[in-house]
Amino acid sequence: GELVNGSVGRVVSFSAPREARSHGADIARTQLADGSREKIPEQVLEIDHPFPVVEFPGGRRTLCIPATFEVMNGEGRVEAARDQVRPW
Repeated sequence: GELVNGSVGRVVSFSAPREARSHGADIARTQLADGSREKIPEQVLEIDHPFPVVEFPGGRRTLCIPATFEVMNGEGRVEAARDQVRPW
């Protein structure tokens, strides 16, 4: 099924992105307006730092990598930003 904010899973391991991908884990990325998912940037695959691999109901395993979320003001400038590990 589709993962959304609030989806509950269990951390089953920690892995670097390339290693997680080679073991069949998906890498979390944003769903775009057209329903497709953003491409995984090559620099993400080069990270040699372990992140949580989360197993969700149904057996789906996803590597949860950090993402920056920004809030823009009325002038189009960043008003606030935070880094968060995202599961979707």
